Amino acid sequence: MTTQPVSADTGAEIPYDSPEHRSPFWQWAGIHAKKLADGVVEVSMETRPEMINVGNGSLHGGMTAALIDSAVAACISSVYRVGVDITGMTTIDLNVTYLEPVRPGSQLVCRSKLVRKGKNVCVGDAEVRDQNDRLCAVGRATYMVFRERAPQDRSRG
Repeated sequence: MTTQPVSADTGAEIPYDSPEHRSPFWQWAGIHAKKLADGVVEVSMETRPEMINVGNGSLHGGMTAALIDSAVAACISSVYRVGVDITGMTTIDLNVTYLEPVRPGSQLVCRSKLVRKGKNVCVGDAEVRDQNDRLCAVGRATYMVFRERAPQDRSRG
């Protein structure tokens, strides 16, 4: 049985159009929204064997980066309605600092906060902690948001 997360602010269920319900990547990675509020997001992910580096037995850094990137994207989606306010968005910069190795079977929680909501560029910060509250990574993602262009008046020559 799937439980639907609730908003920490209102106690209301998070709608099924949230990122985990729309994104095949979120579904594959097992990323789940725990909190979606205006500019503040908390997501979780449990590590799986196929995410682990063969050499050192720790989580592949790309999975941590993807978790941070996904959490910041959800922050932007919490303040802009995709398809209404913006037509889409894309990562233009992602920085991750790895602080502790993540072991197989770890339950990660990524908390992110939007630090700049611009007309064309948004920036969010995130931190990733394991089930023992160890700070494993911090990161910042910068996104470009796209807006529908106003139709041009072609009657002027």
